[in-house]
This record gives sequence, C-alpha cells and structure tokens, in this order.
Amino acid sequence: EIAQLEKTLAATSLKVAEARNRQAVILDNSADVICSLDAKLKFSSVGEAAGKIWGFSADQLLGKSALSLLTPDTIDSTSAALERIAQTSGEGQVENIVKCDDGSSKNSIWTVLWSPQKRLYYCVVHDVTELRTVEKLKQHFISVASHYLRAPLTSVTLNVSILTESMEADLPA
Repeated sequence: EIAQLEKTLAATSLKVAEARNRQAVILDNSADVICSLDAKLKFSSVGEAAGKIWGFSADQLLGKSALSLLTPDTIDSTSAALERIAQTSGEGQVENIVKCDDGSSKNSIWTVLWSPQKRLYYCVVHDVTELRTVEKLKQHFISVASHYLRAPLTSVTLNVSILTESMEADLPA
C-alpha cells in the first residue's frame, strides 16, 4: 500500500514539474509581458518578456510599483482604471505609456483580470507602439492628401459656379 502511494506521489510530482516547465516556457517566450500585480500595484511575478520589451529584468521589477514605469500623464488614469476593475467587473483593459530602461517609451494595452480571492491583478501587456505610429502616419497622409485635393476641387467648383451664374441660357454640351 505504501509502495502504491509512493508511486502515485512520484507520478503526480512529475506531472506538476511538467506543468511548471510548460508554464515557464510560455511566460518566458511570450511576445507580450505577462505579470501579476498585488493590490498595491507592485509586481509579484513577471515573465522574461519584460526584459526583451521594456529592458527591465524580472528581478528588477519584482516588488516595484507598476506605476513607476509609466509616464506621468498616464499614472492617474491607469491607477483609476485598475481600481475600477477591482471594484466592478474584475476585468478590463487599460491603455498607457511605459518608460523603458533605455529611456524610450512604449504605448501599451494592459488586459487585466482581478482575482478578489488572491487579491492580485493578472495582466497581459501588449506593445502597440508600432500600431500607434502607423495610425499617426495614416492620419498625416489623409490630412496631406485632402489638403492637396481640396485646392483644385475648390478652383473647379468656383469656375463652374461662375460659368453657370454668368450664363443666362443653357450651356452647350
């Protein structure tokens, strides 16, 4: 009976170790930062992607306030959004700008799930910097194109208007 129990414990231990290895591989190779924050918004766990994306190692971030990584103009809105998530639905998204270790800034969307039992925020942080840059370029292109199209169209409209107003009879084909 004890041998059977030992065999079962060994098999369970092996399955737990495999699950932990899979979890570590997912966290470490994710394209997004996967982390958890405690109720005071301090990092309690961080995936290795933080080093690739933000330049901060997991060890540097553990125990550090997530708000300390944000630009001053996004701290209050992020804090309020996280508090609202904890008090209402328990899940939501927060958009902010993260200051990286190299001094650059990254536009980020945080998908957040609040666990009232563990009093933790589980977060997946997606870098949308390139998307925001493309959106700005698109808006600039539309602005420039509409400016260059507006001038000739206005000129043509004025000429047609002058012709139709100055002619008492119908215009010939």
